[in-house]
Amino acid sequence: MAYTDSKDYQNCINKSDNALLTFCMDLAINGPSPIVYKKRLDILKTIFQEDLGITDVVINAELKEHISPTVIIRLANGFSNLQKNLQQYCEDKIIKCSDCQNNAISKRTLHEHLFIETDMYDAPTALTDSPIQIIIDDKAYVLYGVIAYVPGHYVAYIRRAGGHWEIHNDLQKKSTNCRNPKNCYIKSHMLMYGIK
Repeated sequence: MAYTDSKDYQNCINKSDNALLTFCMDLAINGPSPIVYKKRLDILKTIFQEDLGITDVVINAELKEHISPTVIIRLANGFSNLQKNLQQYCEDKIIKCSDCQNNAISKRTLHEHLFIETDMYDAPTALTDSPIQIIIDDKAYVLYGVIAYVPGHYVAYIRRAGGHWEIHNDLQKKSTNCRNPKNCYIKSHMLMYGIK
């Protein structure tokens, strides 16, 4: 939805050859279709390999970099410490290099988009509990959406440019407006932020 709300974001995506961003653009422009969902499957196949699992680390060791757009953190105190948790997540760490067995510095680098897995299935929170803006390493990120788990599937809550929220539920034909986000309690699975 950020694609349709922001000209700057639209220009950035139009110049990109990133498969995920072009998928999002197609989805925003054309809506869901079998062709769009096939593109989604092709993207997921490049991310999730059965024998490797998922990584959440960017490692810069001996000029070697592994990138994942997903941040997986545990939120012990709900969203109140999200910015602090992300700052700790990005701190340099000394690790044992799996190739040479020497010590190396691991640096997690945040990029333009953050997909933060919260896995808060058993702790409902108000939609407005998620911080609207977080600042990490002098970069400001704005909340664009939340994916929530409801029994049997997921529902997307999209924060539009004007600040109002929409509910996108694949079991309903149309999106609906979230009239009172302060009283909309959800089980957050993922937060989606974009650089401001």
